[in-house]
Amino acid sequence: MTEELPSDSSQKRRIALLVAVSVAVILLLAGGAWALFGRGETDAPKQTTIEPAEETSATTLPPVPGTETSTSATATGTAEPGGPTSPEPQAPAGSSKIVFRLGNRLYVANDDGTDPVAVADAAQCYALSPDGRTLAVVYGEGEGGVRGVVSLFDVATGLTHTGGRGATPIDMAWAPDSSWIAYTALRNDGIFELKGLDSTGRGDSLLVSPGARPAMSVEGKDIAYKQSDPPGPDDPLMLLAQGAKDSRSLKSSRGALSWAWGPGERLYYTRPSSSEGAWEIWVRPKGEAARKAGSIMLSTPAHALDDLMVSADGSEIVLSAIGDDDYSRLMVFNVADARFFAVTTRRDAYPAAWTPDGRILYFEGNGYQGESSALMSIRSDGTGRRMVVSGAQP
Repeated sequence: MTEELPSDSSQKRRIALLVAVSVAVILLLAGGAWALFGRGETDAPKQTTIEPAEETSATTLPPVPGTETSTSATATGTAEPGGPTSPEPQAPAGSSKIVFRLGNRLYVANDDGTDPVAVADAAQCYALSPDGRTLAVVYGEGEGGVRGVVSLFDVATGLTHTGGRGATPIDMAWAPDSSWIAYTALRNDGIFELKGLDSTGRGDSLLVSPGARPAMSVEGKDIAYKQSDPPGPDDPLMLLAQGAKDSRSLKSSRGALSWAWGPGERLYYTRPSSSEGAWEIWVRPKGEAARKAGSIMLSTPAHALDDLMVSADGSEIVLSAIGDDDYSRLMVFNVADARFFAVTTRRDAYPAAWTPDGRILYFEGNGYQGESSALMSIRSDGTGRRMVVSGAQP
C-alpha cells in the first residue's frame, strides 16, 4: 500500500524526460535489501599519459584553459552571476576520484586529473563507488561489454565481477559505504524495477517494483526513485526506507525531474512551477513535509533544471539549466539565501561532482555535436575556471 506524505504547499539521455516534463507544465497551467550479497578476472588496468589541467590546451573552449578566469554569465530571471562565496564544505582532506570517458575507454583519476587509470570499455551508464575502488558499468545497445548485467571493475586490481539480471543503462546508486549498489532492471513485460547487488556481484535482490533511477540517501537508509523512465507528468517521487515493505509517495513531487540527497537526510528535487517558464527546487527534511526552497524564471518553458548535486556540507546545490536546443549552463543555488547564480556561459555544461575543497567538476562541450569536450573545474562563485582533462566526456 502506498501512503502519501503530507505537503505544505549525462545530459542527452533525459531528452525523453524533458518531453514528459513539458507535458507536466502544460497540465499544470491547464488544470491547476538491504540484505545483499561469480567472480572473474580481466587484464589489469593500464596507466595512461593523460596530461592534467594546466598543461592541456584547447583553444575551442574559451577562455584559454589553465588560466584563472572569472565567469560573469547571467541567466534570464532571478539568477545572479558570481554569488557570495560559500563556506568551504566540511569534507575530508585529500583528493577524491572522478570517472570520465575518453576515446573508447572509461578512466578513473584523481579529481585534478592526475593518476588516470583505464578501467573499462566506454559506456554512458556508470557509477564510481564512494571509496573510489569499484566502477559499476551497465552497457547499452551498440556499446562494448556484457549487456543485461552490472559489470563491477576493481580499479586497483583489474578484477571484474558481473551480476544481476535485466540491468538496463539507467541511473545507479551506491550505498555510502560502497558495499552494494542499487540498479535499474527492465523486465520482459516492460516494467522497471529496482534491484540490489553487492560490490562483488553477489546477492542480486529485488528492492521494489516498479522502480527506476534510484538515489541513495547520505546515511544509506532511504532510496528516492520514480516508478518508470521517463516518468509520467503526474508521477511523484517514491521513498523506500531500509527494511520497509512498502514505499511511500511524496505528493508535492509530481513532475520532479532531478533529485539528490544532502546531509541530514534532506532530499532535494527540481520540478516545473505552475507559472510558465518557472522552475523550483524543493526540499524534504527527514520526518517533515516537503517545502519549496527556491524558484527561478528561465527564458522559455522548454528550459529545465536537471542534474542536481548537493555539496558536501549541504550549503550549495549545482544544477544544469537545459534549453530546448539541449545546450545548458551551470547554476548554483545557495541554500541559505535561496538564490540562484550562473557560474558558466550557456555552452553545454553538465555537473559531474563536488570536490572536497568545494570546487565543481563539470563537462563542457559536446562531442556528438562536433564540439571539443573537456572535464573542467570551477569555483562555486564562478571564478577559477580551469581545464582538468581535454577531450573527456561524461
